[in-house]
Amino acid sequence: MAIGLAIASTVATASAIGSTVINASAQRKQAKAENAMAQYNNQLAEQRAQTIQEESNEATIRAQKEKRAALADVNAQAGASGIAMEGTPLAVLGSVGQQYETSIQDEARRAQIEMQDVRRQAQIGQWETNQRVAGLRMQTTGTILSGLGQAGSIGANYANMSSKTTKTDYKNTSK
Repeated sequence: MAIGLAIASTVATASAIGSTVINASAQRKQAKAENAMAQYNNQLAEQRAQTIQEESNEATIRAQKEKRAALADVNAQAGASGIAMEGTPLAVLGSVGQQYETSIQDEARRAQIEMQDVRRQAQIGQWETNQRVAGLRMQTTGTILSGLGQAGSIGANYANMSSKTTKTDYKNTSK
C-alpha cells in the first residue's frame, strides 16, 4: 500500500508541477505577444503621423504656389487696367494674401492636431498593453505559487498518509 501511495503522490506532484510550468509558459508567451503587438501598432502610428506630416508639407507648398499665382494675377489685373497699386487694389492684394495665409496655417494646425491624436492613441495603446502585460506577469507568479502550493500539499499529504500507514503496518505486524 505504501508503494501505491508513493506512486500516486509522485504522479500527482509531477502533474501539478507540469501543469504549473505549462500555464506559466503560456502566460509569459501571451505577455510577449501583447508587447510585440503594441510595438507594431506604435510603428504603424508613427508611420501614419509621418504620412500626415508629409501630406501637410505638400499641401502647404501647393497652397503657397497658389497664393503666389493669385497675388500675381491681382497685380497683373491692376497693372493691365493702369491702376496704381495703392488704396483699394493694395487692400485687395493684402486680403487675398491674408486668405491664403490663413488657409495655409489652418491646414498646418489641422495636420499637427491629427498627428498628435495618432501619437496619443499609440501611447494609450502602449499603456493599456503595459497594464495587460503586468497583469499577465502577476498571473504567472500566482500560477507558479499555486503550483508550488499544490505540490507541497501533495507532498504533505503523502508524508501524513505514509506515517499513518507505517504506524498501522507496524501495529498489524506486532500482533
